[in-house]
Amino acid sequence: MKKNLKIALLSDLHAFMPNEKRKDISYLPVSPTASDPDPFRDLDALLGKHAPKLTVDLLICPGDICDQADYKGFQFAWTKLNALKTNLGASELIATCGNHDLDSRHKYDPDDDPDPKGALQQVTPQFPFTEDADCNHYWARNFAVRFPGDDVRVIVLNTSAFHGGAEGELHHGRVSLRTIRAIQKALEDDAKKYKINLLVCHHHLRPLEAWGTSTDKQYVSKGSELLRMLSDTTGTPWVVLHGHRHSSNIEHAQTPAYVMIGASSFSKPEFDKANQFHVIDLTIDPSDRH
Repeated sequence: MKKNLKIALLSDLHAFMPNEKRKDISYLPVSPTASDPDPFRDLDALLGKHAPKLTVDLLICPGDICDQADYKGFQFAWTKLNALKTNLGASELIATCGNHDLDSRHKYDPDDDPDPKGALQQVTPQFPFTEDADCNHYWARNFAVRFPGDDVRVIVLNTSAFHGGAEGELHHGRVSLRTIRAIQKALEDDAKKYKINLLVCHHHLRPLEAWGTSTDKQYVSKGSELLRMLSDTTGTPWVVLHGHRHSSNIEHAQTPAYVMIGASSFSKPEFDKANQFHVIDLTIDPSDRH
């Protein structure tokens, strides 16, 4: 029997509170006026033109919801994402934090009280999940496992978990061997049960090829080890959904078996690109050996 899943994917919103020094950070200022760019308003209008209305199973955002730890921007965009979930008829909004969402450079610490993830733990609705248990697991263990459908399993990974510690961590993502082993243990009991397996993370797990004129170094440290463990443990291909680079990307391999899809920026003007919103249809057909 074929299994189908429709996903709406948007990433790297970079929402911000405008002031005299920060006027053109992105196309997503807090409380946009009628004359300002408003990607969410435009997206709602676009969805309204579809007949029948576009609906999806999941809405996924792989991070950088705000810009430079601008928490008014984060609250604004997180509220918009939850409204979009309802508008799309999605059963769940699945998000992870990006490097910009964490106050990793301690810019906004009141009274010398550094807490890179503290503000994210106080937004409404709760981030990244509505349930306390999964939120606590995500922040304490750097990942959580979600089951948004009978045959769908999603690992939500925090590849920015080490930001705010050693200085060099700011320049790339990371998944530790301890986290890889913990994810493997979480998968083992029902390793082969789910036909559709998704990994949602901010940074890409492998270096991107043809990245401008420089070598890409911002990928996840030990990301390849994670990919191999996922494929070997479950015996099924994994679909990896990420953001970070503001450029759409598709990569696939058979050993380990995965498809990695990078979302282009939803809101970043200096790259001279249109805002992009992706709809992905996944079909798993067990009768097709290819």
